[in-house]
Amino acid sequence: MGNFSQNLEKQLKLTGITKAELSRMSGISKSTIQQWDKKGAIPKADAALTISRILKTSVEALLTGETSFDPAEMYMKKDPELRSLVIKLGLHPELIPRVDAYLEGYMESHGYNLDADKKEGQSAG
Repeated sequence: MGNFSQNLEKQLKLTGITKAELSRMSGISKSTIQQWDKKGAIPKADAALTISRILKTSVEALLTGETSFDPAEMYMKKDPELRSLVIKLGLHPELIPRVDAYLEGYMESHGYNLDADKKEGQSAG
């Protein structure tokens, strides 16, 4: 089960995001994140929600260490092509959210607009 600090650490490892990166991405100060470690504090609801979105997990997983859904399973069902790629590459399913987040960030940073590309493909058909 674990406490918030332990659960956060686990999710950070899964995504490959550091606490410094989490601070920058979330706008939550490094000192606040450190307080969660040192004092065993729990973040306010808005901070927990922001973190869960960045880490592509649930608030439930951050707070309790348990979850009623499996993010890897969700990604595998949502995108059959991604599922096929993960199987071909022999990746562990838990890495899917991390790979998806990386690819999304890469595409955005290189000027790709996936939503526009999807709409364009639909209108061409």
